[in-house]
Amino acid sequence: MAVRDSSRKELLSPGWFYHDIDGMPIDLKGLTARQTRNGFKLINATVIREILYQYENTAILVLHERMTVEDKGVRKERSGSLIMVMGRENGRWVIQAESIGSEPPPR
Repeated sequence: MAVRDSSRKELLSPGWFYHDIDGMPIDLKGLTARQTRNGFKLINATVIREILYQYENTAILVLHERMTVEDKGVRKERSGSLIMVMGRENGRWVIQAESIGSEPPPR
Protein backbone atom coordinates (compact mmCIF):
# COMPACT_ATOMS: atom_id res chain seq x y z
CA MET A 1 0.00 0.00 0.00
CA ALA A 2 2.91 2.36 0.60
CA VAL A 3 3.88 2.07 -3.07
CA ARG A 4 0.28 2.79 -4.13
CA ASP A 5 0.10 5.82 -1.85
CA SER A 6 3.42 7.31 -2.94
CA SER A 7 2.58 6.78 -6.64
CA ARG A 8 -0.82 8.39 -6.18
CA LYS A 9 0.55 11.51 -4.54
CA GLU A 10 2.80 12.28 -7.53
CA LEU A 11 -0.27 12.53 -9.79
CA LEU A 12 -2.22 14.94 -7.59
CA SER A 13 -2.34 18.71 -7.33
CA PRO A 14 -1.63 20.10 -3.84
CA GLY A 15 -5.26 21.33 -3.81
CA TRP A 16 -6.71 17.97 -4.95
CA PHE A 17 -10.10 16.95 -3.61
CA TYR A 18 -12.21 13.86 -4.04
CA HIS A 19 -15.92 13.11 -3.69
CA ASP A 20 -16.82 9.52 -2.95
CA ILE A 21 -19.96 7.56 -3.81
CA ASP A 22 -21.57 8.98 -0.65
CA GLY A 23 -21.01 12.50 -2.03
CA MET A 24 -18.76 13.53 0.83
CA PRO A 25 -15.40 15.17 0.14
CA ILE A 26 -12.28 13.50 1.49
CA ASP A 27 -8.61 14.44 1.28
CA LEU A 28 -5.72 12.14 0.38
CA LYS A 29 -4.85 11.43 4.02
CA GLY A 30 -8.46 10.49 4.82
CA LEU A 31 -8.86 8.38 1.67
CA THR A 32 -5.60 6.53 2.34
CA ALA A 33 -6.56 5.90 5.99
CA ARG A 34 -9.98 4.58 4.99
CA GLN A 35 -8.64 2.29 2.27
CA THR A 36 -5.95 0.97 4.62
CA ARG A 37 -8.45 0.43 7.46
CA ASN A 38 -10.85 -1.41 5.12
CA GLY A 39 -8.12 -3.49 3.48
CA PHE A 40 -9.25 -2.12 0.11
CA LYS A 41 -7.69 -3.80 -2.92
CA LEU A 42 -8.33 -3.16 -6.59
CA ILE A 43 -8.05 -6.64 -8.07
CA ASN A 44 -9.01 -5.94 -11.66
CA ALA A 45 -10.37 -3.00 -13.63
CA THR A 46 -11.56 -2.76 -17.22
CA VAL A 47 -12.32 0.56 -18.84
CA ILE A 48 -15.50 0.24 -20.90
CA ARG A 49 -15.51 3.78 -22.26
CA GLU A 50 -13.34 6.85 -21.87
CA ILE A 51 -14.09 10.39 -22.93
CA LEU A 52 -11.52 13.19 -22.79
CA TYR A 53 -12.38 16.86 -23.11
CA GLN A 54 -9.47 19.28 -23.29
CA TYR A 55 -9.29 23.03 -23.55
CA GLU A 56 -5.86 24.62 -23.28
CA ASN A 57 -4.54 23.80 -19.79
CA THR A 58 -7.65 22.04 -18.47
CA ALA A 59 -8.85 18.52 -19.22
CA ILE A 60 -11.79 16.45 -18.03
CA LEU A 61 -11.58 12.67 -18.25
CA VAL A 62 -14.72 10.56 -17.83
CA LEU A 63 -14.26 6.81 -17.36
CA HIS A 64 -16.90 4.09 -17.27
CA GLU A 65 -15.45 0.89 -15.89
CA ARG A 66 -16.06 -2.54 -14.47
CA MET A 67 -13.89 -3.63 -11.59
CA THR A 68 -13.30 -6.32 -9.04
CA VAL A 69 -12.44 -4.99 -5.60
CA GLU A 70 -11.99 -6.32 -2.12
CA ASP A 71 -13.32 -4.06 0.61
CA LYS A 72 -13.65 -5.05 4.26
CA GLY A 73 -12.73 -8.61 3.28
CA VAL A 74 -15.59 -8.91 0.78
CA ARG A 75 -14.88 -9.36 -2.92
CA LYS A 76 -17.28 -7.43 -5.15
CA GLU A 77 -17.88 -6.85 -8.86
CA ARG A 78 -18.72 -3.20 -9.53
CA SER A 79 -19.57 -0.96 -12.45
CA GLY A 80 -19.32 2.77 -12.19
CA SER A 81 -18.02 6.04 -13.51
CA LEU A 82 -15.21 8.34 -12.53
CA ILE A 83 -14.62 11.94 -13.53
CA MET A 84 -11.20 13.57 -13.20
CA VAL A 85 -10.48 17.25 -13.64
CA MET A 86 -6.86 17.82 -14.60
CA GLY A 87 -4.76 20.90 -15.12
CA ARG A 88 -1.23 21.82 -16.13
CA GLU A 89 0.78 22.85 -13.10
CA ASN A 90 4.48 23.61 -13.39
CA GLY A 91 4.57 22.11 -16.88
CA ARG A 92 2.92 18.77 -16.07
CA TRP A 93 -0.60 17.39 -15.93
CA VAL A 94 -1.97 16.71 -12.45
CA ILE A 95 -5.36 15.66 -11.14
CA GLN A 96 -7.10 18.56 -9.42
CA ALA A 97 -10.40 16.90 -8.51
CA GLU A 98 -12.10 13.52 -8.78
CA SER A 99 -15.58 12.22 -8.18
CA ILE A 100 -16.70 8.61 -8.32
CA GLY A 101 -20.23 7.80 -9.44
CA SER A 102 -22.43 5.19 -7.91
CA GLU A 103 -23.13 1.94 -9.64
CA PRO A 104 -25.98 2.23 -12.15
CA PRO A 105 -29.21 0.41 -11.28
CA PRO A 106 -29.66 -3.04 -12.84
CA ARG A 107 -31.58 -3.17 -16.11
